[in-house]
Amino acid sequence: MFINFLNLFFVIFFLSKIREYTNNNFSDKTHIVYNANKKNIRYFKINNLKNAVFLVKHSDRKDFLKYGFSVVSIEPIYFFLNLLGPLGILVFKKFLFCKDIILNSDYGLDEFLLLNFCSKHYSKSICIQHGLFPSHNNNDLDGQFCDTVIVKSIDQVKILRSTGYNKEIIISDELFELFPSGNVSAWRSKGSPIIFVGSGYFANKTLRSEYMAFLRDFCEIFSYANLIYRPHPREVNHLPSEIFSLFDVNNSEQSSLVESGNFVFVGIKSTLLMEAHYSGRKSFLIENIKFPTYFDKNIIPTFSSLIDLNNEISKIIYE
Repeated sequence: MFINFLNLFFVIFFLSKIREYTNNNFSDKTHIVYNANKKNIRYFKINNLKNAVFLVKHSDRKDFLKYGFSVVSIEPIYFFLNLLGPLGILVFKKFLFCKDIILNSDYGLDEFLLLNFCSKHYSKSICIQHGLFPSHNNNDLDGQFCDTVIVKSIDQVKILRSTGYNKEIIISDELFELFPSGNVSAWRSKGSPIIFVGSGYFANKTLRSEYMAFLRDFCEIFSYANLIYRPHPREVNHLPSEIFSLFDVNNSEQSSLVESGNFVFVGIKSTLLMEAHYSGRKSFLIENIKFPTYFDKNIIPTFSSLIDLNNEISKIIYE
């Protein structure tokens, strides 16, 4: 009975959201911003994208509406594109005639289908960088199917060019200020948490057991500390039960860069470490020969010894 009620609720929800597309006239809009990230609102404001329609998560609508942006919920088009593939385009075909499309990734099936369809009608597709590109992972490059990519720094341009990336690249200083700077006082008032940023290795059958053994060693050395594990999105559904006994596991905004009280970040492989470094926090990369390298040396402080890392973090905690 409860399942039937839930199914009915979702059907009604999606039908009501589809009406947003059919009842609104967006013929005067020149841009579609697909899966708009609320962290980029500052960028959208600076570039005065008032002539755009923003497809956003239903929960993020209010963040865009308060700045006067035209907004519709992304859930219906996301659902139909991923469920029906190319046929899903037909449901929203009338809506999809704008000059440009702006995305923050072109990896998803829905994004790829949109770009394929829109390339016949739009003058340009633009990918806004949503995470920093690692220097040793040349296959993990958002924007490969777009005409233009907007990145955060000259270092990111160099990484893209070194891979043979031949798209137009624009550097935007505004993207550097996606997150507030870290605040030591706020960090201490939260109990001085150390946030270990997950690498996604729990989803990797080859590296899973070695990674778990490494985390045990890490927790033994940092047993005195307030430890939080922020899982990589790829591994959220693959976390072993043991990880919950070692860490406070949290993948919400409470363990993200949105919180200025999150000040110390540690990990083996994550672009979040670089973002933490750029936002003025203490960010530490752990080198281990059992795991692939991800960054060039010393872009952020790098340690191969957990004991040396512990000594460095202890100075911050007890200074």
